[in-house]
Amino acid sequence: MTRSYYLFIVSSVDHPIYRAVHKKKKRVLQKYNVPYTVLLNTAIYDLVIDEDETLFPMDGMNPSMTLKFLHAVRLFFRMYRTWDEVPDYMIRTNATTYIYFPGLVQLLKTLPRNRVLAGLQHDQGFVNGMIMIFSKDVLRNVLRDPRVFSEHILKQPDDVALSKLCEPYCRFYDLSHYFMSEDHRDAEGMYLLNEPQDKKWFFRIRHESSHREPDLKNWDHLLWVYDRLPSSSTTSSLSTPKPLPRSPSYPILLVLFVLLFLYVIGVILFLLLRPSYLYH
Repeated sequence: MTRSYYLFIVSSVDHPIYRAVHKKKKRVLQKYNVPYTVLLNTAIYDLVIDEDETLFPMDGMNPSMTLKFLHAVRLFFRMYRTWDEVPDYMIRTNATTYIYFPGLVQLLKTLPRNRVLAGLQHDQGFVNGMIMIFSKDVLRNVLRDPRVFSEHILKQPDDVALSKLCEPYCRFYDLSHYFMSEDHRDAEGMYLLNEPQDKKWFFRIRHESSHREPDLKNWDHLLWVYDRLPSSSTTSSLSTPKPLPRSPSYPILLVLFVLLFLYVIGVILFLLLRPSYLYH
C-alpha cells in the first residue's frame, strides 16, 4: 500500500550554488509530483523567493533551525482537518542531498506507520541531517514535549537535537545501505556511474571546494542517469540572487506634501484674517 509523505528541504542561500541547486532539484520534484516546501535560512531579508519557499531570518543554526523546522511542521499539521488526512511521514532533508523518489516510495512501503525515525546514523549516535524520515506521530509527540525548549538540547546542531527529541517516541531504522558511498567519486568529486545502482537512492552532493562547480555537474549527471532529465544550463545559475527593487520613499513624500499643504492654508488664513489696521 502506498505511503504518503511530505518533504521539508532545509537550505541556506549564503552562496549562489544553493539557488542553482534549487532550480535543478525542483525539476525532479515536479517530475514525480513530490509535495514539498523549502525552508530557507538566510540573512538576505529582501531576497526574492518562490511560492514554495519559506524565508527565515538567519540567527544562527543552533538552536534556530531546530525550532524553525518544528514550527513549519506545526503549521503543516494545522492545514488538515483530521489527523488521518496528514501524510504518513515527514521527511527532512538538506539541499545538498539527491533523492531518487521512485526508490524512496519503495522504501517507505517497508517501514511501519508509527514510531519511525529512519536515516543514516552518525558514529556519535544521532541521525544525519542529509535525510531524516519521521512518522507523523513521532513529530506530534515532539511538539508536545517540554524538552523542545531545553537549552541543553537546542544548543546542539539541529539533526542532533531532533534525534534526541525523537528518541523516547521512536525506533531507529538504518538506511545506510541506501546511500551511495562517497568512495565512488573521482578526484573532482564526480560520482562514477553510468546507470542506476541497485537500491542506491540517496547521494550527498557537496564538494569540498570554494566554487563547488562539481556539485552542479553531479546534479546534472544524477538527474540524467536516474531520472532521465537532460542537463540544464549552468551559465547563469551561479548569479547572485536578485533583491527586491527598492520602492520610493513614499512616507517622506507624504510628509513633505502635508507640510506644503499646511503652509498654503496658513498663508490663505493670514490674508483673510489679518487685522483691519493693516489696510490703513
